[in-house]
Amino acid sequence: MNHFPRKIMRLSSEPAATAQPNSHPAPNTVVPLHDGEVMMVCAPIAYAATWPVTWLDLRERQRLTAYRFAADRRRHHAAHALKRWVIGQLVNQPPQRLAFTVDGRGKPRLVEPALHFNLSHSGGWVAMALRQNAEVGIDVEQARLPAASLSWPTIRHPDESELPDTASFLKTWTLKEAVSKCCGEGLMLEFTRLRLRPDTQTDFRCDDGQRHWHAWHGMLDVDTHLAIASTSAWSRLRWLQVACDYSLSQRSATRLAGQCAELLAKSIAEMADVAVAQ
Repeated sequence: MNHFPRKIMRLSSEPAATAQPNSHPAPNTVVPLHDGEVMMVCAPIAYAATWPVTWLDLRERQRLTAYRFAADRRRHHAAHALKRWVIGQLVNQPPQRLAFTVDGRGKPRLVEPALHFNLSHSGGWVAMALRQNAEVGIDVEQARLPAASLSWPTIRHPDESELPDTASFLKTWTLKEAVSKCCGEGLMLEFTRLRLRPDTQTDFRCDDGQRHWHAWHGMLDVDTHLAIASTSAWSRLRWLQVACDYSLSQRSATRLAGQCAELLAKSIAEMADVAVAQ
């Protein structure tokens, strides 16, 4: 599988002369995902939660207000704003015009069925994975538990080794969680049924004796694990990472969201892998 090295694209806090808030690129500037490609996009929750709540539809806003705690509201806002921002650029539609539904397993889907996606969040990050014509799952996990709290028997397949360190546990957990989200079963799928076999340090194959998946693991930062899984091998993995100055005002963040939209379209067209707004 072909993985792009990270390429950092920096934005200043001042808008570019041609950038407009919430602007959308012309149709011919966006190169959509092709068969065989997987895209990952990661953003800090503190930034994505500043994007316009009006991007969310009525159901998403109702769920947002139903959360009791502000932290949960920020995570929900960030995840669905990121979802709409990225998919909007890929299909050349404003974020608020996108229509979503859920399948029989409760997995969210774009009404246009060819584009599959999945969301995850942990710690300060929200992440999503996208792929054309194939199911995809993603998981992000920030290290929080001491090694003594690990419960290998709940996730380890009999053919897998049990290692004492937190990093190995979280690597296994995120890979299997990504697989379970790919197939739409979530935590209903017993992780002990899933057998991981490494092809490289980052690439894995997984099976439950009947079904097969391909998976990848990496680090989002020094203590945050990231994994994706899909039902078939991909030819290219594209990783876009959005970051910003957390001190930005709401107005500046919205302005930069418009700049990020243009850079995302450019990075898609150029097959770049990381967009960083600073």
